[in-house]
Amino acid sequence: FSAELPEPGSYEVQVAYSTNGNRATAVPVKVSHAKGETTVNVNQKTPPEVDGLFHSIGTFRFEQTGSVTISNAGTNGYVIIDAVRWLPKPEPD
Repeated sequence: FSAELPEPGSYEVQVAYSTNGNRATAVPVKVSHAKGETTVNVNQKTPPEVDGLFHSIGTFRFEQTGSVTISNAGTNGYVIIDAVRWLPKPEPD
């Protein structure tokens, strides 16, 4: 997933998925951001904490483009991704 962001800054990255007993417990989600790459493992057997729809991967600084890669490499179940969103966050003073 990639997005042209409206302006450089900090954005919270969230992924949407549906839970099920056959989902993977360690889905690698790689975020490419201004300072490099960060991979976070997501347990898709656990319901997403944001309105039951989205799971927060973290807040990162981006320039103009945001990129998120979801993989099924080394997972132990089905991997489902419905959406990725970037939510702008205020910069610390």
